[in-house]
Amino acid sequence: MASPLAGQAFINGCVFGVYSESYRRLQNVPYTVFWAGCVAGVAQGLITAPLELAKVRLQVQGEGADPRKMTIAERKKLRYTGSIDCMWKVFRTEGLRGISKGMCVTLVREIPATGVYFYSYDELCKLGPRSETRNEAMPVTVLIAGGIAGILSWIATYPCDVIKSRFQADLDGIYTSSTDCAIKSYRAEGWRMFFQGMNSTIIRAFPTNAATFGAVVLFARLVYGEDNDMW
Repeated sequence: MASPLAGQAFINGCVFGVYSESYRRLQNVPYTVFWAGCVAGVAQGLITAPLELAKVRLQVQGEGADPRKMTIAERKKLRYTGSIDCMWKVFRTEGLRGISKGMCVTLVREIPATGVYFYSYDELCKLGPRSETRNEAMPVTVLIAGGIAGILSWIATYPCDVIKSRFQADLDGIYTSSTDCAIKSYRAEGWRMFFQGMNSTIIRAFPTNAATFGAVVLFARLVYGEDNDMW
């Protein structure tokens, strides 16, 4: 549990940090919040692509089985023993091309999704009581806006996530690219395939992102005061 939480905290720190700096540098650009979010999406995509590759391959080999609860014989059959081991072995055997598999479709997912994420949060905060800007938003408004922003960002690009996971899980060379994966999957299963598992993802998205924005805004206001122009 500690490792995934620490990893997510690191990713969120990078994303919100890049967003904040991009927001300051893009002040004269229309829709500053959206474009700053897109820049943050680039950072998120570059970080998460190899991590999600490892996650998907670990799930494929053991369907979530815990190596610590396996017998020695069962552990020997595993190709990977953990995320770090997976990324290292993929890099050694497949090189940079292997470890970056799915990078393009991850960026296609993350760039618009993160732009929608921050822009929708910003606009939703303005709809709350006694808040014309996001830095005036009440705590309950921050939580609700953050949760809804998380849902909207997933809805915007969920099909890309399905294709990314399928492409990264392909160990037999069935797909030559993420585009090929999308075409073959559509021909075999139809358009519903692009939305498999979406309901559970959306249900998780609200509390996760409400907590994320709540923590970020609370920290920013404690450190910089409620008059900060960012949160």
